[in-house]
Amino acid sequence: MATSAIALFGVLSAKAKGEMLPVGVAFGKDGKETTDANEALEGGAIATFGGHKGAGLSLCVEILAGAMSGSAVLGEVESKKSTKNWGHTFIAIKPDALVDDFERKSASVIAAVKDSGGNIRIPGERSMITAIKRKEEGTLPVPETIWNSILHTAEHGLAK
Repeated sequence: MATSAIALFGVLSAKAKGEMLPVGVAFGKDGKETTDANEALEGGAIATFGGHKGAGLSLCVEILAGAMSGSAVLGEVESKKSTKNWGHTFIAIKPDALVDDFERKSASVIAAVKDSGGNIRIPGERSMITAIKRKEEGTLPVPETIWNSILHTAEHGLAK
């Protein structure tokens, strides 16, 4: 889950499709809000979600995924994009080593959240439903601009 107002993939997809970004999710290099994916990607920034609390969570993720993994970190490189050095940290927890009935308790929390109001989705739920539907239909929609980019790359290779 991205700790930003929009995932990097969302910005890259908007750029590839020639679509505008939603208002309030990105900044240009001048520090002003932008809906232009190119501006956000070329020296701009993606906004964090959740105000100062979201920024704090993003900072924790940057330290875990950047500093702990040994990858490029903010303040030491112009951008992770230019260094092509993103970090990933995976933390595995064995719940039954810490608590009994973790699965039952987790299911109870999720059920209570979903029962608390209409149209509540759990993270990953929409993607799972979409994946099941596409598998059943045997389809994988690809926007035309992205498909054309794939064909161009297949014919000409990657830009150097």
